[in-house]
Amino acid sequence: IKKKTNRYTEEVRKIKQEKKKEKAAATECEIDLPSVTELETRRMASIASTKNVKVLGIDCEMVGVGTNMESRLARVCVINFEGEILMDKYCRPKERITDYRTRWSGIRSVDLLKAEPVHVVQQEVADLVRGRVVVGHSLKHDFEVLYLNHPRSLVRDTAQYRPLKRRPNNTGKMLPNKLKNLALKELKWEIQDGEHDPYIDARASLEIYKKHSKAWEESLLRRRHQRQNSRKSKMKPKQVV
Repeated sequence: IKKKTNRYTEEVRKIKQEKKKEKAAATECEIDLPSVTELETRRMASIASTKNVKVLGIDCEMVGVGTNMESRLARVCVINFEGEILMDKYCRPKERITDYRTRWSGIRSVDLLKAEPVHVVQQEVADLVRGRVVVGHSLKHDFEVLYLNHPRSLVRDTAQYRPLKRRPNNTGKMLPNKLKNLALKELKWEIQDGEHDPYIDARASLEIYKKHSKAWEESLLRRRHQRQNSRKSKMKPKQVV
């Protein structure tokens, strides 16, 4: 009598075998961590290559860690004003990854086998963006996983620029648009149909900023002048009658 095979049991067995293979591959894989000298050389080269760069585009992809699926940096792409890639790197979070979010992030376990530690990549990004205007979409989330506190005056977020926001049913509070919708409306680009590409997302944000940059910068300048005038008026001594 032939024994009937349980399809569910077979699937579980296959998944377990695949996980064992991945774990074995990760154990066998030797990760060459950069030395302090190499990191310093890389940092100086990065600063030299971007000496005249004033505006950068950035986008990050995250994975989930721990039981609460907290976001951690797993890939970051930085481009210059012309759309040329200055950095596109994977990195390994310190915590155990519990969700690769491949459906959106495009990241798989194999991508991180030889990736550098997250703190190394975070420092490289910090050196790149220091003193420069950073363009992106919903940058708050990117800065959180980069552990980056960038000056507000040097941030250009396409999710927060008022003319690019939407008002649901023409009433209520203005809400941010999705980058996918903005890219289609402003650039006629179809993006994020499946797994996200950080280069495409960074480039889309940058091109949208370029399109609105004149009005955007003028509005910031007006607000700056208004704040300065407001401070001056408060500092004026009251006349004694």
